[in-house]
Amino acid sequence: MKVRAGSVKRLWVRFFKQAGPLLLTCSLLIPSVVNSTEGTQDANQGPLTLALCMEQAEKHSPALKSLPAELQAAELKKINADMASRPQLGIAVDYEIGDSALEENEYGELRPYISLTQEVLGRVDLQYEKKWAALNGKLNADVKNISTRRQLYFEVAQKYFNLLLSELKYNQIKMVMEQSRRGLLELRSKNRDGFVSEIEVLRAEVDVSRAEMQEAATLSELKQIRFEFATLLNQGPNVDTITLGPVESVTPYNVTFDEVKQFALQQNAELAIYQRVVDKLPEFKSLVDRINWPTISVSAFVGEAGSGGNSNLDSYGITVTVKKNIFDFGIQERKGQVMEIEMRSLESGFGDLRQKYFNDLELIFQRFQNSSYELELAKKSVELDRALLEKSKRSLELGQISQSEQLQQVDKFKESEYGFIMSTIKYRLAEISLKLTAGLMNVDLIAAHSPSWLNYGPQEGDGDLPTDEGN
Repeated sequence: MKVRAGSVKRLWVRFFKQAGPLLLTCSLLIPSVVNSTEGTQDANQGPLTLALCMEQAEKHSPALKSLPAELQAAELKKINADMASRPQLGIAVDYEIGDSALEENEYGELRPYISLTQEVLGRVDLQYEKKWAALNGKLNADVKNISTRRQLYFEVAQKYFNLLLSELKYNQIKMVMEQSRRGLLELRSKNRDGFVSEIEVLRAEVDVSRAEMQEAATLSELKQIRFEFATLLNQGPNVDTITLGPVESVTPYNVTFDEVKQFALQQNAELAIYQRVVDKLPEFKSLVDRINWPTISVSAFVGEAGSGGNSNLDSYGITVTVKKNIFDFGIQERKGQVMEIEMRSLESGFGDLRQKYFNDLELIFQRFQNSSYELELAKKSVELDRALLEKSKRSLELGQISQSEQLQQVDKFKESEYGFIMSTIKYRLAEISLKLTAGLMNVDLIAAHSPSWLNYGPQEGDGDLPTDEGN
């Protein structure tokens, strides 16, 4: 096939015209999987899949490594707050001097005793503060666990896709460069034979020089993206060992928003965490209702002169203490008002969060639907241009069209082919975005192209989803 310098230049210009806007889009969207399998695979054993990259990055993430300690601390604080109202067993030793009620020879003696104390009605404000702080701490730790993990998946997918796109871009430029050099050699040969002018040769040489500069810049960009991705996966210096699979052709599947919403209601971890907190609000409201109640505690003691007993005898007994503040400048009343404000704020905030979440989910669902439609159009376009390309080849052989016209059809087919690849990637981006937003945390299903994720239930080890067992 004969290649003109102008045609070569037009080919790579059209490629960057197609790929440029998508590069910007990819920095804003959730990147796509390009080739997914189950199981584990070492980077040195073949192409890495998106699922494997997520697993590897999750294993080495500094942010995720610190989360178990934070979750454990939050859980322990919550347990302590819940156990504060349980009976407390203590041992004490009295040492008294100067008490006229004691016999003279008892001054300065140690009198040990053991007591068991149970608060029947403790200070409501203290109970509320401890339990509320523990509950919010547990809430924040659980949400951070899920959101950090999901953000990591986003980051891995984004860098994975950026690397894939950069490799595609570089490979296309290499192909264009080869065509440019072949075209230049052909023009020089024709120039020697007197078929083309020196100007045509000079133009081709300029095109080749520009393409070489673009190739060098693209290679530098590819190396930088590859290094960043290797760092994320903790590959260290083994940058060149990372290889990705090709973009695979996919067939869009149909799904309704009601199905996605139902999945989110059952599987979205953040919604479940907030809902459990809201379900506990009646317990806190009952504390507010008792804010002005007296405190009552019961203490049983046994020991030598325990709690004021006869110093000459081992004593035992029960002490009941009732305490009620008569005047405190309205402190308790204002504490109760603060409690009510905090609970109303949390409850209304959860309602707003749910509403915003489902609005965002519906928007992402619409993007998924639109990308499916665009992919179908791109597929029809590339099939039509492929048929026209085959027809143009036959027409050229029969002398019905010129070489220039046939090359124009080649360029048009390449443009459609790039458009189809970009539409495929855009569709996969939208699919992964929908899965993650709906609450899917299983990396194999995130990476796989299948509607079966809508039938998925939570399994052990899926992102260590928080539970509320025993509370």
